[in-house]
Amino acid sequence: MTRIAVVTAEGAKYLDARTIETLPDSYTLMRRAGVAAAEWLHARDERSAAVYVGPGNNGGDGWLIAGFLRDMGWNVTVHAAGEPRTADASRARSDA
Repeated sequence: MTRIAVVTAEGAKYLDARTIETLPDSYTLMRRAGVAAAEWLHARDERSAAVYVGPGNNGGDGWLIAGFLRDMGWNVTVHAAGEPRTADASRARSDA
């Protein structure tokens, strides 16, 4: 049986902040999350995806996932609900 840790929103923010303290910047964490998600998806037997992104940092994660999947040869369509409103999300869209 696989165990999945569940945390509250407050707990997730705390863990993010603690992790970011060990990295050069918050964008590095966003890239790591994007790579991990793209690799997990790529291990499945799909090769196309629709990615829905919002304007915040979670949307930035989505932009990076989409870009990494494209780099792996996937057919990816991104649906954006607005323009990025954080520096990291804007950078992620540019990098995707």
